Amino acid sequence: MSGRHNKFWHANTICNAHIRNRITSKGSEGETSKPSSSFWRGAAGKGGGPHQIFRGRESHYSRHKTRRLYLPKELSIASMHSMFSDPIVIQIELNRAESSLYQQQARLQAEKQLHQRKAENFYARKKAAKTEAKTSDSVLALVFDFQREMPCPNKSTNDIYYRRQLSLHSFNVHALATDCVHIYAYDKTVARKGADEVTSMLAHYFANFFPDSVRTLKLFCDSCCGQNKNYTMVRFLYYFVHRLNRFDLVKVIFPERGHSYMECDRDLGLVNRKADVEVPKDWMEVFRSARKNQVLIT
Repeated sequence: MSGRHNKFWHANTICNAHIRNRITSKGSEGETSKPSSSFWRGAAGKGGGPHQIFRGRESHYSRHKTRRLYLPKELSIASMHSMFSDPIVIQIELNRAESSLYQQQARLQAEKQLHQRKAENFYARKKAAKTEAKTSDSVLALVFDFQREMPCPNKSTNDIYYRRQLSLHSFNVHALATDCVHIYAYDKTVARKGADEVTSMLAHYFANFFPDSVRTLKLFCDSCCGQNKNYTMVRFLYYFVHRLNRFDLVKVIFPERGHSYMECDRDLGLVNRKADVEVPKDWMEVFRSARKNQVLIT
């Protein structure tokens, strides 16, 4: 091939390459060329091409709808290549506020562990008090609580269910050392279920069912403010310790909220709440038949 035909073949090759790849070249003697369309084909596989990455738009002068998009006029191949090649430094700062998710999770986990430890501590103290009451005549441990209201009459008929207006209150006092249960039962026409009623029934229990050797009293009950955890109960126990000198030490221990299952709840589970009852007196027989022995009803 002559030199003239060789130059023509070389120029034709460059033109064909320009048409296929849209590149410009000044020669083959080591001169660098601009990025080819393969750069944008690689970008298209990631972000949809330059017209989508840089928000391409249709031509302003086009009168028909077309899919051809044009890049903004302020962009060039060099500027886009520098944007693509420059390293991107991403700085992530953690939220140090107390309301951050991590600190909130840690706080809730700590509160849960503390809640469970308080519940375990209550049951451990009750178990220790029971053991101490069994081994010492001067210590007495009691659990007391109101049971559920017992309807009178106890029927499942719809007419009776919506017309009945009488219910029976029952207050359970459980001695941990002997498992003896004393139930104070009265209907709602006699009294309510407040702090005065609780202290009155405890005063009766202290006066009639306590041996004289008891000098230390440990009480376990829920923290209901209307019945047990109030100034009426504090003044009542203060009177027995400092005025009557009946006890040397009285401790009232409240369980952790949500972990107040005690012996009184177990006693209530033995009662047949579906028994056929007409009047409050019938509930007394149901209470007596719930346990074979050691049940006193007042």
